[in-house]
Amino acid sequence: MRICSLLVLGCLVTALDVNATTISFEITNLGLNSSGEMVYQYTYTVSGLTLQNNQNGFQELDLLFDPTVFNTLSNPAAPSSLQTFLAQPNNPPGSPGDFGLIPVSDNTVVTGPFSVDFTLLDSAVAGSQPFTVTQFNPNGVAVEVLERGTTVSPVITPEPVVLSLTGIGLLLGTIGAVARRRSARSAN
Repeated sequence: MRICSLLVLGCLVTALDVNATTISFEITNLGLNSSGEMVYQYTYTVSGLTLQNNQNGFQELDLLFDPTVFNTLSNPAAPSSLQTFLAQPNNPPGSPGDFGLIPVSDNTVVTGPFSVDFTLLDSAVAGSQPFTVTQFNPNGVAVEVLERGTTVSPVITPEPVVLSLTGIGLLLGTIGAVARRRSARSAN
């Protein structure tokens, strides 16, 4: 009975998450800037997100940059269906940086790619970051946070050659283990 209840609960949670927004990212090293800082770029792709912009207000996607990790943000890029803006980390002190996206028209399906360049504070490491989808009224006042989440690193599918070599390695390991067992048995 307990197992059945857990399975039903798991199915319900999965069914509720079907339309959840997923934002995956890749990080590219762009090299040194004129100040000698290493510049990186997040490139994002999105699934499961449609933003509204109509007489009732608009929705905004915000990617947040931890002020203890990120130094500066620059060069926002997005499809023409989205307006972008940047707020720098620690401006005001202690506040996160913000890469915001607002749809130009109603029912804008957000897919990407879109990107932003960044530098890191000393010894900081970039990784997943929080995001929010917020509803604003026609006057631009935030009314409600519709969704919160965290960006994810994409799953990298191994090349077929790597899979073949892995399979061969597992097969040889199994053959070796069987041979060792037989050898041990015949020695006894």
